[in-house]
Formats: sequence, C-alpha cells, structure tokens
Amino acid sequence: MHFLAKSLMGKLVLLFLLIALIPVAIVGYLSYLSAKSALHEATLRELSTSRDRARERIITSVRQAFGDIEYLAATPSTQRAFMFAFVYTDFVLKGDYAKANPEAPLDLSAEEYKQRLADIDPTFSRFLDKFQVQRSYEDVLMISPDEKGVIMYTARKLSDMGKSLILGKLADTSLAHLWKKVKETGKPCAEDLAFYPPSGTASWFVGVPVSFREQGQAPGILVLRLAPIAVGGLATGSSQAGATEDMILIGPDKILRSASSKMGGEVLKTKIESGPAVEATQGKSGVGEFTEKTGIRRLYSWAPVELASVGGLNSDFDWGLITGMDSSKAFEKVNSLVKRLVVIWMIIGVCAAMAAFVMARTMSRPVRLMSDSAARISAGDFTVELPHIRRSDELGSLAEAFRIMVTNIRGQIAQILEAAHVLMASTAQISTTVTEVAESTSRTSSAVTETTATVEQVRQAAKMSSDKAKQVETSSQEAVQTSESGKKATEGTIERMQMIKAQMESIGETVVRLSEQSRAIEDIISAVQDLAEQSNILAVNASIEAARAGDHGKGFAVVAQEIKSLADQSRAATDQVRSILDETRKWVSAVVMATEQGGKAVESGVQQSQVAGEAIMTLTRSVTSSSQAASIITASSEQQVVGVQQVSQAMVNIDESMRQNLEGTRQLEAATHRLEELGSNLKKLIEAYRI
Repeated sequence: MHFLAKSLMGKLVLLFLLIALIPVAIVGYLSYLSAKSALHEATLRELSTSRDRARERIITSVRQAFGDIEYLAATPSTQRAFMFAFVYTDFVLKGDYAKANPEAPLDLSAEEYKQRLADIDPTFSRFLDKFQVQRSYEDVLMISPDEKGVIMYTARKLSDMGKSLILGKLADTSLAHLWKKVKETGKPCAEDLAFYPPSGTASWFVGVPVSFREQGQAPGILVLRLAPIAVGGLATGSSQAGATEDMILIGPDKILRSASSKMGGEVLKTKIESGPAVEATQGKSGVGEFTEKTGIRRLYSWAPVELASVGGLNSDFDWGLITGMDSSKAFEKVNSLVKRLVVIWMIIGVCAAMAAFVMARTMSRPVRLMSDSAARISAGDFTVELPHIRRSDELGSLAEAFRIMVTNIRGQIAQILEAAHVLMASTAQISTTVTEVAESTSRTSSAVTETTATVEQVRQAAKMSSDKAKQVETSSQEAVQTSESGKKATEGTIERMQMIKAQMESIGETVVRLSEQSRAIEDIISAVQDLAEQSNILAVNASIEAARAGDHGKGFAVVAQEIKSLADQSRAATDQVRSILDETRKWVSAVVMATEQGGKAVESGVQQSQVAGEAIMTLTRSVTSSSQAASIITASSEQQVVGVQQVSQAMVNIDESMRQNLEGTRQLEAATHRLEELGSNLKKLIEAYRI
C-alpha cells in the first residue's frame, strides 16, 4: 500500500490491472450464472424424464404382474389345482381336525394332502422359477372359496399355508384385506405394500378370482405375492451433469415403500414430510430445489404413479414417485468451470501486469525526471538543465512546458534582483523626505489647534446673539397672531352685522307683504259678508216661496232655513275675523316700526365695526412688519452661527486631518523603513538562488 501511495508507476500498474481483470471477472461471473442456470434447468428436465421413465417401468411391472396372475389363473392346470385342493379342503374342513384347529384347519402332515401338493407344485413352481428373479415374484397362493378363507396352497410352503384369514395372526394382514376385497367385488384387486409376518419381509399382493366349478359357485382366489419394487434399480442413471440420480416410492401415508442408500430411510418405517412428498401424495407433479434438514440442497422431481391407469386392477391406493439428486454433485461441472475461469483470470492478470509494468514505466519516466528537477528547483538551484524529451503525447508537451517555465523563471529572478537594488536606493531617499514632512506637519498641527480654540469662542458669542434674536422673533410672531385673531374677529362681526341688517330688511319686507295680505283678507271678508247677506235674503225669499207652495214646499223650506242659518254663522265668523284682523294690523304696524329702528341700529353697528376693523388692520400691518424684521434678524444670526460653526468644524477637520497626516506620515516613515528592510531581505532571498 505504501508503494501504491508513493509511486505513480504502482498506481498505473494497478489501474491497468483493474481495467484488464474486472471485465474478465464480470464476463466469467455472468458465464458461470448462465451455465449454472442452464445446467439447473437441464438437470430438472432430466430428473423429470427419469421420473417419467421410472413411472412407466413401475406401471409396466404392475401391469405384467397383473397380466401374469390373470394368465396363470385362466390356465386349465390352475383350475385343476384349485379343484383338487378344494375337494380335499372342503372335506377336511368338515372333520374333527378342523374343529380342533380353527386357525389352521388343514393337517399339513396328512399323506393325502402331501400327495395333492405333489400334483399341484409343478404348475406353480415352473411359474416362479421363470419370473422370480426377473420380476421379483416371491410366492403364489391359493385361497379357498368358502367363508373361512383358508390358504389351501403356497408355492414356498411358508407358515401361512393351511391357515385361515379370518382367525389368528393372519386376520389383519394385507393378504386378508385383499381376500375380502376380491371376495366382495368378484374382481381382481391389488393391496399396498405392508409387512407380511409369514415371510418376514415387506410384500404386496395381486389377487384374481378363479372359477373352477359350476356356474354360480363362489370362486377361489389366486394370489401373487411380490417383493417391493426396486425403484432404484429401475430408475437409477446418470444425468447430464454426471451425478447419479436416485428414486423412492412413498404411499398415501407418506411412508417409504422403497428406499435407496443415497436418499436414506427404511421401508415402511421412515415418513417423508418434505414438500415433494406432500405434492406427490396429493396427486401433483413438479420439479424444484429444496434444502434438507441436514442442510444439503437437493434437486427433486415428483409425481404420482397412477396405479389406477392399470386397467382392471381395481387398486384403491396409489404411490408417489420422487426422484432426487444432490445439487453439489449436479453442479460439479459448473464448479470445475469456475476453477478454469479463475486460472484463466490469473493468467490474464499476469500478462496484464507485465504489459502494465512496461507501459507505466514508459509513462512515469518523464514524470520522474520532472520530479527530480522540481526538487532541485525547490532547493533554490535554478542551474538545472532539463533534457529535451522527445515525445509527441501529453507527457512530452508537459515536459517541454516545464523546461520552458524553468528558463523563464531563471530570467525573471535576474530581473527581480536588479529591481531589488533599485528599490533599496529609492527607499532610502523616500525615508529622508518623509522625515522632513513629518516635522513640518507637526508644527502646522500646533498652529491649527490654537486657531480652533479662537474660532470656538466666536461660535459661542454668535450662538448667544442668535438665541436673543429667536426670542424677539417669537414675541413678534405672537403679536402678529393676536392681531390676526382680532382682524378675523372684526371681519366676523362685520359679516354678522351685515347678515343682521339683511335679515331686518327681509323682516320689513315680510311685514309689508303681511300688511298687504291683511288688506286682501279684509276684501275677502267683505265679499263673504256680502255673500252672507245675499244668502240671508235668498233664504227669506225661499221661505216665502215654500209657504206659497204649501205641503210641496216644506222640504224646500227646511233647506232655506238651513241656508239662513249658515248665512248667520258666516256673518258672525266674518265679524270675528275682522276683529282679529284689526288686532293683527296694529301689531304689524308695531313690528314695522321696531324693524325700522333695528335696521338703523344695525347700520350704526356696521359702521362702527368697519372703523374698528380698519384700526385693527393698521395694527396688524405694523406688527407684521416688526415680525418680518425680527425674522430677518434671526435668520441672519442663524446664518452667522452656522458660518461660525462651519468655520469651527473646518478647523476641527483641519486639525484632525493634520493629526491624521502626522500619523500617516509617521506610518509612512515606518513603512519606508520596513520597505527598506524588505528590499534588503528580497536581495538576500534572490541572492540565494543560483542562476
């Protein structure tokens, strides 16, 4: 890691290696995944194919067994054997021996029975000798057609011969179940694999009815006992991956009906609870990969055997077939492919490392030369001479630019050294001049300080004068305001007197019009009075005419009387109005006289108000003139104060400026000294470089 951190060459080598190896690694990994996926699918397909082949072989084996036992049952020799055995058995079962031995009613030691066995044996012995090894047939049994179900004959002469299937140890065996089903249905049947005590092994049975007597008689039953189907022998093979397949059979209860050394387990003892077992016993087919309890992953293919497809067998059970293979063995070729890819990857890495070393060395050489030169330059040695690197790529351009840069810097340092000498000489002259300016500025600052004190005294005197002028201006403004108020009040009085005068004139005119209206009313009253008198005369005339009319004029007389009454009332009202009108005329005359006197008084008040207003106007003009003069004096005083303040502030500013100039001059003097020291240091610094 230290080499990679310090060396450009190491970094370039690492970069080239990564560029070369990473794509190879990615391609190899993708190839591995693709090969594994393809091999996985191919293996599952082959497992399914092997499973189907094994299933067909199992079906074929069952069909062969069923066909063989049916063929055997149909032969004349078998029917004769049943006849001979049943004649003897039927006779014996009615005897004392059978009553004394109900579980084993046949006397196997009887000479007559032995003679009959000698007649029967050749038929079934030849059958077993022919198919025992080839098809795993273990025994052939003959069962009596009566209700006791006595085993009349077995080719292997086991302990079940002569026993009853309804009593004793054989009553609950799979053979007894088979006998009952065939007897009840009258059709061929098969019984699932189970432990059979007489043989001491697991066996399964196929039974067929045999009619050997007259029509209508109960048939006997011929039974073939078979060993467990060797599923491993039927289905074992090699897959495309080179791994060995293995198979097992399970029953509806998920217990093994066959086993192998690879998958393990004991027949009729081990129960399989895996997913494939559940699927197969439910009549489902499939393939997949599962992890066993031991942690080993295996590929499985499963399906039901479908014994019901064997026509005429009438089996009420079925087996499940499971084919398995270890995933690790199935993928051995893929793992070997990974090893080959790793070897190829390493070879490519070595080749890439060599090529990267050569390329990195070529690229890092100009950089190393420039690095060494830069180290000498950083130590102050500009006498270094860079060689011309003849390359047309970016590194060559960089080296040439670096060489030109060093040459230019060498010339610039020589110019800076010369400028440093000039700077030191100029700095000495500036330092002398600045010292003289500082002394002159100090003397000027003292004079400005004294002038500033004098200007301050003048400013205070001007401020006092300005304050007095402001007081006079304030008093004048108050007098102007008072006179303006009097002027406004007088003008208001004159306006109100004018309004009163106008109102009095209006009252006079109204009274005159009222007098004129009174005369008009009097004329109206006279007319009404005349009308009343005429109405009275008319009423009298009407009464006379009514009297002349007699009874026909009574109504008109009443009207005339009412008119006379109204005329009297009108005359009385007219007299009353005339009296009121006389009183009103008297009061109107009094009002006219009062109005004339009020008008004269208002006229006199208006004249006096106008005289007072003219006097107040004269006073207002005089006070306004005084106020304006006071304002001018105040403005002049304020201008004087402002001017003096400006002069004072200017002197303060001048004093401050002089102080700042003095301070700046001192700083300039100090800076000049520092500049002189800087020039000296710059000279020493430049002299340290060798050019």
